[in-house]
Amino acid sequence: MVILVILYLNGQKFYRTLTCAMFDDFKRESYSGEVVKKFIDQKNHRTETVILDNGKNIYFVSDTSHFYEKINVGDIVRKIKNDSSLIVNSHGKLSTFNIYFGCKD
Repeated sequence: MVILVILYLNGQKFYRTLTCAMFDDFKRESYSGEVVKKFIDQKNHRTETVILDNGKNIYFVSDTSHFYEKINVGDIVRKIKNDSSLIVNSHGKLSTFNIYFGCKD
């Protein structure tokens, strides 16, 4: 029983470390493009995935902003380097989503 608890806690720590590394990578990126596809990637741990017209894939792991649920194909997404926000233009209406993967800055 103790071994299972240790494995579980180590697994949780590893997952959090990996998630925070992905969030750091996300913040360093910059891009702009139109959403051409969004889906739950079954082969990649059910990751929320958005594909832009420039070929950029955006992955959301444990994001609490609800960005994925609120955007649609045809929306324009803009990401500024070293920022954790996404700016979305949906039919002329601008919205800002503060993306958060559960990691401290």
